[in-house]
Amino acid sequence: SRVVVVVPCDQAKMEYEERVKEIENARDLIRVLESRIEARFRIGIGKIHSINNMSASYQEAYEALLRSKNHVTHFEDTSVEHSFADDYPRETEDAYYQMVRKGDSSAAAIQANRFFDWMETQYQGDINEIRLKILELVMTVERKAFEENGGKYDMSQRKGYLTAIMEMSEKEAIRTWFLEKTEAVCEVVRQSKSAEHETAVAKVRKYMEEHYADNLSLEEVSRLVNISPYYFSKLFKDEAGTNFIDYLTSIRVAKAKEFLKDPALNIKEVCVKCGYKDQNYFSRIFKKQENETPSEYRERISR
Repeated sequence: SRVVVVVPCDQAKMEYEERVKEIENARDLIRVLESRIEARFRIGIGKIHSINNMSASYQEAYEALLRSKNHVTHFEDTSVEHSFADDYPRETEDAYYQMVRKGDSSAAAIQANRFFDWMETQYQGDINEIRLKILELVMTVERKAFEENGGKYDMSQRKGYLTAIMEMSEKEAIRTWFLEKTEAVCEVVRQSKSAEHETAVAKVRKYMEEHYADNLSLEEVSRLVNISPYYFSKLFKDEAGTNFIDYLTSIRVAKAKEFLKDPALNIKEVCVKCGYKDQNYFSRIFKKQENETPSEYRERISR
């Protein structure tokens, strides 16, 4: 029930007048849509973000819809006013979270080091400030990983965090602890994504084994596991070692060889039972796989 529209923009922030104009444009769009389609529409608009943090704008747009019942709502019209100190490295912090979400430990470590370097300069005389912020970052990123990748969120596993970080008297020891925790949560994310993808491919392979005679398509099976066809095609080939069509063909030919052992079935019937409508096409596919036609195969095994 949602349509996401991404609008390229070369600005860092939308001024008030532009925001009002965008809201009016959205209202016009709704009027046109509702005049042509028998449906009701509402539009939520997020703030401008970098291309690497596009999902934040989507979340804001969705949040705007939840906060207001208006036909068009801009997130900034509903958000609670807040700001960061001018020198606060918000982009570095956001980039850190994004890299951990992807499970990219190398890129996350780069952002973690950048943030730590800023803290060393900012809080030269107060190690407790560093301890507090690092603890916040680690706890936050672990919570985000849990929310996005599932699993069991258990605070008891973190009961030693405060004691451990308070016992560290050297900043480099805190940095090392920060990087170790970052690597650990990235590994959890990678394992979770890998298991999810493997489960998705395994589910589709089982479905194909059971429904090989149906008119299967990559689009249909990718919808089954809620993954886009292009991305699932790559996942499938990585795990199965072959592409979707070739895998389906191998199943159908294997089944055809079994059916051809039954003399009560003619070639046309075998063709249909294997999911093919055109007997000539079926014969070409079979010969390409087995170097002989279905008739030749049946004759050879019946001798």
